[in-house]
Amino acid sequence: MVDDDIMQSIYLFLSIEDPLEAYLKYLVNLNYLADCKFIYFIDKGGIQMPSYYKTQSIENFEIVNLQSKANVFILDKGICEEMYSSGGEAEYGVDVCIALDTQAVSYLRNVVTEDSTLVYERLHPFMHYLLANDLNFDTSLYFLENSRWSKNMDFIKVYENLLAIERFKAIDINEYCQNKRIIYTLTEHEMKLNADNSFHLMNSENQDAESLFDMYKTIYALLLNICFIEFNYKKKGTKYRTQKLLDFVFEELGIVLQRESMIGILYFLHDTRIDYFFRKVQKNSEKILDTIKGMAWDLAHLRYLERMYSNPPKSNMKSSIYSLITFDISLIDIVKLVTIERCALYDNLTIPINNDNLEGLLVDIDLSDYYIDLRNKERRPFDMEIVKKLIFDLEYKINMIIVK
Repeated sequence: MVDDDIMQSIYLFLSIEDPLEAYLKYLVNLNYLADCKFIYFIDKGGIQMPSYYKTQSIENFEIVNLQSKANVFILDKGICEEMYSSGGEAEYGVDVCIALDTQAVSYLRNVVTEDSTLVYERLHPFMHYLLANDLNFDTSLYFLENSRWSKNMDFIKVYENLLAIERFKAIDINEYCQNKRIIYTLTEHEMKLNADNSFHLMNSENQDAESLFDMYKTIYALLLNICFIEFNYKKKGTKYRTQKLLDFVFEELGIVLQRESMIGILYFLHDTRIDYFFRKVQKNSEKILDTIKGMAWDLAHLRYLERMYSNPPKSNMKSSIYSLITFDISLIDIVKLVTIERCALYDNLTIPINNDNLEGLLVDIDLSDYYIDLRNKERRPFDMEIVKKLIFDLEYKINMIIVK
């Protein structure tokens, strides 16, 4: 648990929008903030991300940045001291990575097969993007979602996808770039051994997987509540429904999930930007719970990628920055809607400030009242057992609405 004073100082620092002002503030508080790292996403200055990592559409898939701007400016103790001694300049690198969502990984199974001459025509742009740019890519979202914590794993399909990942990793990039041919640098037997090892690791104890599932369940509980409020209080005003959501967040869930709460308020406002994300959430749908679970997974993936910013980068780099490659239109809308303007990295945590904030969406509601009430009450620690109970109760309530 992070000390409240440190967390308050981090949020005060994150309220500074200008990177130069942040640098001067960091100098003054250098010792107190020595263990903190701050990342600013800006239009000019800092480090420019490679063009192929920037938000863009390519045929039938899309690259989306979690951050709001293309350039990266980082502040930590070492950078700050170098800037001070050199008159305002510092040299550092950023480890930029592209994460494949679970659907993108599944597409690999149709591309890299034992017979590497068979490649579906419509997936050629996907393969070209990944291989021609020699990208630093990450498939951990698929790995973690389908880990031992999943009760609905299709073992054969999962193994085939893992084998596809190993085949993709073994593609001779030079041969592809020069002759547009897919050949493997490993034998089929070697790639299957690697897939066997990955499958074993996937079904072993994994703290990251457990953490991701906890986040998924927490977001699932919040989305269930959002949908229940919309269904049950549809004739009430937006202010009433928003207050019901905030009461749930502060008094029952015990954790403020800003992006997900913002999406809920936009849903109450019937904002067209989230129409596609909620398109399958219908009262007469027998699969509504499965739909909400899928939405919760999408949002949990974004949370996990944010957290990966705090992972130790390569030895000569200062931080890890992630983009996402996806075929999911609804997820694309959400990523573009709520991007990261700046964030703090502390104690393996990523603490983001988004391009829009919760207060900006509230209708005649002072959010500070909720924080004051929370401070005046005896604070309970966040508890996954409580989250599980909330899920059980909310699933029952939504099922009762469906059968009416």
